[in-house]
Amino acid sequence: MTGRFAGMGDEAFESSPVFCAGKDAGRIKVLFLTGCTGRGGAGNSLFYLLKHLDSAVLEPLVVMPNEGVLKSRLEQIRVQYRIEPRLKERLAEMRFRGRNRVCTMASIVLNAIDGIRFTFELVRMVGRENVGLIYCNQMMVKLMGTVAGMVSGTPVIWHCRTLYGKTFRGWFFDRLARSASVVRIVAVSDACAGNFPSVREKVQVVYNGADLASFSPEAVQGCVRRMYRIGPDEVVLGFVGRIVEWKGIDILLSAMKRVLAHRKDVVLVVVGGSPQRSLDLLDRYRREVANGRYFGRVLFTGFRADVRPYLKDMDVTLVPSVAPDPCPRSVIESLALGTPVVGSATGGVPELIRDGYNGFLVKPNDASGLADTILRVVENRGLRRRMGTAARVSAVQRHDAVEVSRRVQAIIFEALSV
Repeated sequence: MTGRFAGMGDEAFESSPVFCAGKDAGRIKVLFLTGCTGRGGAGNSLFYLLKHLDSAVLEPLVVMPNEGVLKSRLEQIRVQYRIEPRLKERLAEMRFRGRNRVCTMASIVLNAIDGIRFTFELVRMVGRENVGLIYCNQMMVKLMGTVAGMVSGTPVIWHCRTLYGKTFRGWFFDRLARSASVVRIVAVSDACAGNFPSVREKVQVVYNGADLASFSPEAVQGCVRRMYRIGPDEVVLGFVGRIVEWKGIDILLSAMKRVLAHRKDVVLVVVGGSPQRSLDLLDRYRREVANGRYFGRVLFTGFRADVRPYLKDMDVTLVPSVAPDPCPRSVIESLALGTPVVGSATGGVPELIRDGYNGFLVKPNDASGLADTILRVVENRGLRRRMGTAARVSAVQRHDAVEVSRRVQAIIFEALSV
């Protein structure tokens, strides 16, 4: 698919100097640059943003490294895309089977070379396709998009979905954000906005959104209880997300042991897979559960492209992140389906969960405290019901994908007028 455009049903077109299916002279072409194609929240958030943008005034073109999950979704909403394998999601993305230091360093060097070569191609693409604005969706694409904007004289927007903390990377991106080509930064939480202390005037906070019609409690049918033969009186706890170390699965499994010591009518369902070309923690956790004292009460589904039927059957969603989580989609999608959330009080999570209203906040890295809070919710059906109602209200008030797209579109036009 390298160098091809698509987005018109199942059709694909060879790249040409100028190709815009259904191009309207009055529309502004926006190049959306993303390294995430659907396994993480950045890809899903981009899809919902594009779904609700006004196609009468904006013409999106998505440039991404592989088809992933995002390709079929873009075709559904008739958005053009281009596959560019030189674009990587992460600088440290592994390119070898080995996991030693030499393989890691070699991967970084090769990815950096590919990034430089892609940046030159991006500059040519901006001119060839008459792009009016470059929209950097996440992570390392910010650097390539900004350089392309500098060279081509094209305004750039960053959508910040990452927390850098006090690291060299944080310092670097705060300085890079001073570039005149970076005209606006969309941050998914106040916590993310804190990445850019030197350019606060460029930053606007827009929380991630969910398609409230697609995540309607009345419209979605659950599948977990039927698939795993879980009884109606049993309580289903759930985790949805990438299986990476900082998401806190170790803490969650430790808490689950404590919960099962008190209650045997509780099931934990873990939905998600290990990122591509990363350490397979999912396999490690499966072995740990198989050899541990979990009595068959912890289930791993692996990656699921559509998480709605799984979230729908969860009585409580758990977000036990041990590092600051910017604005997890699992929280927002759970709220939209009327499911209360127990999450770590870190990063942007406290901005989404109102403690005691639509869920509970717990101290990160505290398995005992997490277990106590889980038991508190498990043992009170009325509390779960009240919090579930409040959860849906929270989503409607703050996380409607249509409203999120409207706000981002306003920022795009604001950037074009700078």
